[in-house]
Amino acid sequence: MTDIFVEMTTLAEPPGDPITVVRIHYVQQGCEARFETEFNRYLQEFTAIPGNLGLFIFRPGKYHDGVYRVVYKFASRTELDRWHTSPTYLEWIETEKKLTIAPPATKEITGLETWFTLPGQNVVKPPTKVRQAVVTWFAVLPVSIFISLATGPFLDDAPFLIQKMVFVTLLVSLLTWVVMPVVSRIAAPFLYPPEDRGSDGESVMDAP
Repeated sequence: MTDIFVEMTTLAEPPGDPITVVRIHYVQQGCEARFETEFNRYLQEFTAIPGNLGLFIFRPGKYHDGVYRVVYKFASRTELDRWHTSPTYLEWIETEKKLTIAPPATKEITGLETWFTLPGQNVVKPPTKVRQAVVTWFAVLPVSIFISLATGPFLDDAPFLIQKMVFVTLLVSLLTWVVMPVVSRIAAPFLYPPEDRGSDGESVMDAP
Protein backbone atom coordinates (compact mmCIF):
# COMPACT_ATOMS: atom_id res chain seq x y z
CA MET A 1 0.00 0.00 0.00
CA THR A 2 1.17 3.52 -0.76
CA ASP A 3 1.38 6.42 1.65
CA ILE A 4 -1.82 8.40 1.94
CA PHE A 5 -1.56 12.01 0.88
CA VAL A 6 -4.55 14.34 0.64
CA GLU A 7 -4.30 18.09 0.20
CA MET A 8 -7.36 20.27 -0.05
CA THR A 9 -7.05 23.10 -2.56
CA THR A 10 -9.23 26.19 -2.39
CA LEU A 11 -9.24 29.46 -4.29
CA ALA A 12 -8.94 31.39 -1.04
CA GLU A 13 -8.47 30.17 2.50
CA PRO A 14 -11.11 31.32 4.99
CA PRO A 15 -9.99 34.08 7.36
CA GLY A 16 -8.70 33.14 10.78
CA ASP A 17 -5.60 31.76 12.43
CA PRO A 18 -4.73 28.37 10.86
CA ILE A 19 -4.09 25.50 13.25
CA THR A 20 -2.29 22.21 12.60
CA VAL A 21 -2.88 19.07 14.66
CA VAL A 22 -0.36 16.23 14.88
CA ARG A 23 -1.72 12.96 16.32
CA ILE A 24 0.61 10.03 16.96
CA HIS A 25 -1.20 6.67 17.08
CA TYR A 26 0.28 3.57 18.71
CA VAL A 27 -1.38 0.74 16.80
CA GLN A 28 -1.56 -2.76 18.28
CA GLN A 29 0.74 -5.28 16.66
CA GLY A 30 -1.14 -7.12 13.95
CA CYS A 31 -3.83 -4.43 13.67
CA GLU A 32 -1.98 -2.20 11.22
CA ALA A 33 -3.93 -3.37 8.15
CA ARG A 34 -7.26 -2.93 9.89
CA PHE A 35 -6.23 0.52 11.16
CA GLU A 36 -5.47 1.63 7.60
CA THR A 37 -8.69 0.10 6.28
CA GLU A 38 -10.77 1.90 8.89
CA PHE A 39 -8.91 5.15 8.32
CA ASN A 40 -9.52 4.91 4.58
CA ARG A 41 -13.20 4.33 5.28
CA TYR A 42 -13.41 7.70 7.03
CA LEU A 43 -10.99 9.52 4.74
CA GLN A 44 -13.52 11.05 2.34
CA GLU A 45 -15.55 12.50 5.21
CA PHE A 46 -12.36 13.72 6.91
CA THR A 47 -11.31 15.76 3.89
CA ALA A 48 -14.80 17.06 3.05
CA ILE A 49 -15.11 18.98 6.32
CA PRO A 50 -15.35 22.78 5.72
CA GLY A 51 -12.17 24.58 6.65
CA ASN A 52 -9.95 21.52 6.19
CA LEU A 53 -6.72 22.66 4.51
CA GLY A 54 -5.05 19.27 4.25
CA LEU A 55 -4.61 15.84 5.80
CA PHE A 56 -1.57 13.59 5.79
CA ILE A 57 -0.85 10.15 7.25
CA PHE A 58 2.62 8.68 7.68
CA ARG A 59 3.09 4.96 8.17
CA PRO A 60 5.59 3.41 10.59
CA GLY A 61 9.24 3.98 9.74
CA LYS A 62 11.86 1.39 9.00
CA TYR A 63 11.58 -0.07 12.53
CA HIS A 64 7.90 -1.03 11.95
CA ASP A 65 6.99 0.09 15.46
CA GLY A 66 3.27 0.51 14.78
CA VAL A 67 3.46 4.30 15.13
CA TYR A 68 1.25 6.22 12.70
CA ARG A 69 1.36 9.99 12.43
CA VAL A 70 -1.77 11.79 11.27
CA VAL A 71 -1.40 15.50 10.52
CA TYR A 72 -4.32 17.72 9.60
CA LYS A 73 -4.71 21.46 9.23
CA PHE A 74 -7.77 23.67 9.61
CA ALA A 75 -8.29 27.30 8.67
CA SER A 76 -9.31 28.30 12.19
CA ARG A 77 -9.97 27.07 15.71
CA THR A 78 -13.71 27.32 15.08
CA GLU A 79 -13.59 24.90 12.16
CA LEU A 80 -11.30 22.54 14.06
CA ASP A 81 -13.60 22.48 17.10
CA ARG A 82 -16.60 21.87 14.85
CA TRP A 83 -14.80 18.89 13.32
CA HIS A 84 -13.79 17.50 16.73
CA THR A 85 -17.43 17.49 17.87
CA SER A 86 -18.84 15.99 14.66
CA PRO A 87 -20.48 12.51 14.76
CA THR A 88 -17.97 11.24 12.18
CA TYR A 89 -14.95 12.23 14.26
CA LEU A 90 -16.43 10.84 17.49
CA GLU A 91 -17.18 7.56 15.70
CA TRP A 92 -13.60 7.39 14.46
CA ILE A 93 -12.29 7.96 18.00
CA GLU A 94 -14.24 4.92 19.24
CA THR A 95 -12.89 2.79 16.38
CA GLU A 96 -9.38 4.04 17.00
CA LYS A 97 -9.50 3.00 20.68
CA LYS A 98 -10.07 -0.64 19.70
CA LEU A 99 -6.96 -0.72 17.51
CA THR A 100 -4.39 1.13 19.62
CA ILE A 101 -2.52 0.35 22.82
CA ALA A 102 -2.68 3.87 24.27
CA PRO A 103 -4.38 7.20 23.67
CA PRO A 104 -2.75 9.13 20.82
CA ALA A 105 -0.21 11.82 21.62
CA THR A 106 -1.61 15.09 20.31
CA LYS A 107 0.11 18.39 19.56
CA GLU A 108 -1.43 21.58 18.20
CA ILE A 109 0.63 24.06 16.21
CA THR A 110 -0.67 27.60 15.75
CA GLY A 111 0.51 31.07 14.88
CA LEU A 112 3.83 31.48 13.09
CA GLU A 113 4.62 27.78 13.41
CA THR A 114 1.88 27.01 10.87
CA TRP A 115 4.04 28.73 8.24
CA PHE A 116 6.59 25.97 8.73
CA THR A 117 4.42 22.82 8.48
CA LEU A 118 5.56 21.20 5.26
CA PRO A 119 3.23 18.81 3.39
CA GLY A 120 4.81 15.42 2.89
CA GLN A 121 7.49 15.85 5.53
CA ASN A 122 7.56 13.31 8.35
CA VAL A 123 8.02 16.14 10.82
CA VAL A 124 6.51 16.04 14.29
CA LYS A 125 8.81 18.51 16.04
CA PRO A 126 8.45 22.07 14.67
CA PRO A 127 11.54 24.12 13.88
CA THR A 128 13.26 25.92 16.74
CA LYS A 129 12.29 29.53 17.37
CA VAL A 130 15.75 30.66 16.27
CA ARG A 131 15.46 28.88 12.90
CA GLN A 132 11.94 30.24 12.42
CA ALA A 133 13.17 33.75 13.19
CA VAL A 134 16.08 33.52 10.74
CA VAL A 135 13.93 32.27 7.87
CA THR A 136 11.17 34.78 8.65
CA TRP A 137 13.72 37.65 8.65
CA PHE A 138 14.99 36.71 5.20
CA ALA A 139 11.38 36.50 3.96
CA VAL A 140 10.15 39.72 5.57
CA LEU A 141 13.01 41.93 4.39
CA PRO A 142 12.45 41.72 0.60
CA VAL A 143 8.67 41.68 0.99
CA SER A 144 8.68 44.80 3.16
CA ILE A 145 10.97 46.59 0.69
CA PHE A 146 8.70 45.60 -2.21
CA ILE A 147 5.59 46.84 -0.40
CA SER A 148 7.25 50.14 0.51
CA LEU A 149 8.30 50.77 -3.08
CA ALA A 150 4.94 49.69 -4.50
CA THR A 151 2.74 51.68 -2.14
CA GLY A 152 4.96 54.71 -1.56
CA PRO A 153 3.68 56.79 -4.50
CA PHE A 154 0.09 56.23 -3.38
CA LEU A 155 0.42 56.54 0.40
CA ASP A 156 3.10 59.18 0.96
CA ASP A 157 0.47 61.81 1.67
CA ALA A 158 -1.84 59.49 3.63
CA PRO A 159 -2.10 59.68 7.45
CA PHE A 160 0.55 57.69 9.31
CA LEU A 161 -1.98 55.19 10.72
CA ILE A 162 -3.43 54.49 7.27
CA GLN A 163 0.06 53.89 5.88
CA LYS A 164 0.87 51.38 8.60
CA MET A 165 -2.48 49.59 8.34
CA VAL A 166 -2.05 49.09 4.60
CA PHE A 167 1.58 48.04 5.01
CA VAL A 168 0.88 45.47 7.74
CA THR A 169 -2.17 44.07 5.93
CA LEU A 170 -0.19 43.52 2.73
CA LEU A 171 2.82 42.16 4.59
CA VAL A 172 0.87 39.57 6.58
CA SER A 173 -1.24 38.53 3.59
CA LEU A 174 1.75 38.05 1.29
CA LEU A 175 3.74 36.17 3.90
CA THR A 176 0.91 33.84 4.86
CA TRP A 177 -0.47 32.92 1.45
CA VAL A 178 2.37 33.56 -0.99
CA VAL A 179 5.87 33.88 0.42
CA MET A 180 6.18 31.58 3.43
CA PRO A 181 4.85 28.41 1.75
CA VAL A 182 7.58 28.82 -0.88
CA VAL A 183 10.32 29.90 1.52
CA SER A 184 9.58 27.04 3.93
CA ARG A 185 10.14 24.53 1.12
CA ILE A 186 13.37 26.16 -0.02
CA ALA A 187 14.69 26.41 3.54
CA ALA A 188 13.56 22.90 4.54
CA PRO A 189 17.11 21.51 5.11
CA PHE A 190 17.82 24.40 7.49
CA LEU A 191 14.43 24.32 9.25
CA TYR A 192 14.28 20.54 9.66
CA PRO A 193 17.68 18.99 10.39
CA PRO A 194 17.60 15.16 10.52
CA GLU A 195 17.57 15.04 14.33
CA ASP A 196 14.25 16.95 14.41
CA ARG A 197 12.42 14.70 11.96
CA GLY A 198 10.26 11.63 12.48
CA SER A 199 11.26 8.24 13.87
CA ASP A 200 13.01 7.16 10.67
CA GLY A 201 14.68 10.55 10.19
CA GLU A 202 13.64 10.70 6.53
CA SER A 203 11.12 12.55 4.46
CA VAL A 204 8.30 10.19 3.51
CA MET A 205 7.33 11.96 0.32
CA ASP A 206 7.36 15.33 -1.35
CA ALA A 207 4.23 17.26 -2.11
CA PRO A 208 3.46 17.56 -5.82
